[in-house]
Amino acid sequence: MSFIQSPTDFSQGFNTNTDIFTRINLFRNLINLCDNSPEENLVIALDDQWGEGKTSFVKMMKGQIEKDYSDKFNAIYFDAFECDYHSDPFISISAEFYSLINKQESKLGGFKNAFINITKRVGAAALIGGLKAVINTTSAGLISGDKLIDATVNAGKDVSDNLTGSLEEYIKKKITTASEEKEDISKFREILSKMHEESNKKTIFIIDELDRARPDYSLDLLEKIKHLFSVKGVIFILVMNRTQFEKCIEKRYGSIDSRMYLNKFINFFFTLPKIKQHDITRANYYTKTTIYSYMSRLLSSNNVIEVGGVIHKTLCYLLDVNGCSLRECERCLSLLSIFKPSTGFINYYNEYSSSLAFVIFLKVYNPKLLDSFIEKTTDLKTVTSKINIFNNSAVHLPEVDILLKSINYHYLTEEELKKPEYAGMYTNLTVGSPDLSPFVYFDSNLKNFTLE
Repeated sequence: MSFIQSPTDFSQGFNTNTDIFTRINLFRNLINLCDNSPEENLVIALDDQWGEGKTSFVKMMKGQIEKDYSDKFNAIYFDAFECDYHSDPFISISAEFYSLINKQESKLGGFKNAFINITKRVGAAALIGGLKAVINTTSAGLISGDKLIDATVNAGKDVSDNLTGSLEEYIKKKITTASEEKEDISKFREILSKMHEESNKKTIFIIDELDRARPDYSLDLLEKIKHLFSVKGVIFILVMNRTQFEKCIEKRYGSIDSRMYLNKFINFFFTLPKIKQHDITRANYYTKTTIYSYMSRLLSSNNVIEVGGVIHKTLCYLLDVNGCSLRECERCLSLLSIFKPSTGFINYYNEYSSSLAFVIFLKVYNPKLLDSFIEKTTDLKTVTSKINIFNNSAVHLPEVDILLKSINYHYLTEEELKKPEYAGMYTNLTVGSPDLSPFVYFDSNLKNFTLE
């Protein structure tokens, strides 16, 4: 039983089968921005956490452009993570533009030879532009730039002497040909601009998985976009988790203001629209959160739990108020399948169901907190505050009351448990595990599963 979404065909763009969160309105806004922005070389970034559907959105975007807007835009989708084995991103990006020329042979075929020739010149300069590459080249590949220091120490003066002449020649050449390199870059950018004018279409170039690709590749790619591909008619949409990408910047450049650095390259950031629990009021009571809608869709083909039942609602609440991703939603349902009885969960008491949802959620979201909760080394107040369990929503949520009641029962002392008012709770919470707290019972069945 799988709750992982299988690959979907996004070639038809946004439709009822693919656009389950109705994000086509965001797409329309982006198209208007790309069409009407006074910026000649726009760079936009989709910033959202992992597992929120960024890739699905931009693939739908490409499909919708090709379906309905092909008279105004070319659309290119590029996965940086899949291509980071290339030594230089300039070659990767240039190859996509060359592919575009081939696809539009009738209009752009005349640029083919000129594009190849100038790309070879600019690409060669880029490939040998760094000291490591220079060392590799001048030593015929016998010495790695990464291991220059080790090689010099181990081999002594001979290595240094053999490299000195070649490096000096290289530096001399770079100085004497600097103006030629600038001219080549100018010609390269000019050809890209003329391609835009000839096709009378802007090119929307989507670069996905920027934060997952090799850090040096991603940062070089960003800088190449700015200095080489930033021309009239070419719009880049970068897909990333900004927080993670800023860490790559800091790792490379040290104590730099990574946000300011990123703002030098990107005009606008946007996120995917979501409906959160705090967006729901009495006026829109029947509106469902994004997490709730997604889990309901998954359950339509894998009915491990009842849609709208206590487990479903409790999980959705916990996932939502803690800012969890759609991917974490999938993981919760996968773990739930371990416990599914042949008759389903429909006959479980609410408190028992709530306890199961709580353990499943913590196993995915914060396993260490789950351990300390089970062992009671973290107090009740700390646990509830760490995972935002407060029934202060504009709309009262009965499942939150049930969950708080169940968690509170877990912390009762032996003396408190003997009180008559807790007799009913004992019955409701021990239906499947009479000798154990339900939290302990559920956790014991998950001990061998690790998600980190």
